[in-house]
Amino acid sequence: MMRLLLPAILLTVTVCPARGQKMAESGPIPARTLTYSGREMTLKSVVAELGKQSALEIDITALDPTLPIKGMFEKQEFWQVADLLAEQTNSRVVLGQQGKPVRLLPLGKLLRTPVSSDGPFRIVARDVETRLDLQTGKAVYDLTLEIAWESRLPVYRVDAQPRLTKGEGDAGRPITVKPFDARMPVSGVVTTTRVRLEGISRDSKQIKILQGTFRATAAEEMLRLSFDDVTKPTAKKDKGVEVALRKFEKEGSFWIADIVLHYPETSAVFESFETYWLSRNRIVLTAPDGTTKHTTDDAEINGNAIRYRFKEGKAFAPANLKSWRLEYETPGPMREVPIQFELKEDRVCPVIGCCSLGFVPLQWPKPPLGSFPELSPMSLERCSRKST
Repeated sequence: MMRLLLPAILLTVTVCPARGQKMAESGPIPARTLTYSGREMTLKSVVAELGKQSALEIDITALDPTLPIKGMFEKQEFWQVADLLAEQTNSRVVLGQQGKPVRLLPLGKLLRTPVSSDGPFRIVARDVETRLDLQTGKAVYDLTLEIAWESRLPVYRVDAQPRLTKGEGDAGRPITVKPFDARMPVSGVVTTTRVRLEGISRDSKQIKILQGTFRATAAEEMLRLSFDDVTKPTAKKDKGVEVALRKFEKEGSFWIADIVLHYPETSAVFESFETYWLSRNRIVLTAPDGTTKHTTDDAEINGNAIRYRFKEGKAFAPANLKSWRLEYETPGPMREVPIQFELKEDRVCPVIGCCSLGFVPLQWPKPPLGSFPELSPMSLERCSRKST
């Protein structure tokens, strides 16, 4: 993406209210869906129709687009469609690589892993890592979960650990996760988190089921508000979010714009140090000719304030900003969205069941000096597709 640094425009953004703001945990954000059927559906035709109905794309350039697809789609959620296409074309879903939010790549000799989807979110069990604590001589088991979301959604933070509501190993032995109340900032379309599993021992053979919930702070869309006259104070409002332009004046070689954001009282609350979400807001100046646009990623954040710097140069040296247009992009009302997941041996997603999660022995290296006990090794037994 081309970045144009222009005459220094200093933009100060303040978010109000911050402290004392009420937060309402809302229901899930609806997923984009597909309704489609036909006698001779192909991978290409299904993906094309999915793009029309959902405005979300799946890159299939690595596969044969004429591969047949069986069945019918009736309000099928995006991730369900993606996993079903992967199942029928012997491929796998790959996220956030080579600039493509969602791609289908040949499965090859790789094995499928457990998947669960909840609306626009998708959770995958990627691996279990077994490590030896040299001080205690005990083995610890870390499960890596991949959390993805539809590329249209601005998602800003996710729980660092899930709230596990049910975990069960072989012989009914409970599996738990220690409570850990922390959030992690996210960007793009996917993130991963590592979960320490309690209740697994060297005698464990299988994880039968894991159920739990993450919280994500997200908005349903990015709002774009336009100011046709930036020479006087004005305010715009959309979906309950108000963007007020207080002033836009020149000081030295900088143009300084003061903008105040007012979010609904039920919008998600960020602490004063959580300024990362503001850094993804965007400002665009359009010249009077209607085609020349100026933007910058050079921003300074101080609490709830953002300063965008546009360095003066040949491309931008207006005598005044009369007839200039300002566009500001900020998320719509943000809410705390619960993401429920269920990973178990007979479930990949709501429309396909083919994987199991379990453990098999691995060879640990022998202790160099016999300073800690030798353990029965554990690892992940990767799931294989069941016949249907």
